[in-house]
Amino acid sequence: MYDLPYYKEKDQQVVIRFIHEHPFAFVSGCNENGIPVATQVPVFIEERNGTYFLTGHIMRQTDHHKAFEKNPNVLAVFTGPHTYVSATW
Repeated sequence: MYDLPYYKEKDQQVVIRFIHEHPFAFVSGCNENGIPVATQVPVFIEERNGTYFLTGHIMRQTDHHKAFEKNPNVLAVFTGPHTYVSATW
C-alpha cells in the first residue's frame, strides 16, 4: 500500500468518528506459516488509559481464529458504509 502523506488523516478524532460510523472492518493477517487470512468483522473502538483498542468477534476454531492466536499482528481496514446481516436474523 502506498504511504502517501496527503492521504493520511492527521486529526485522530476524525479517524475515531469514522470507525464509530463504519465499524465493519476487513481484518487481515498471517498464520504462523505466513499464509494470509482475512475476515470481515464488526468491531468496537474504545480508549483505555490513552491507548485505543478494537474489539470484535470471530468464530472459534476457524483458520482465522487459529491464525490470529498465533500471530496477533493484523491490519484492520475500514472502508465506509456496509451491510451486515446477523446470523440470528
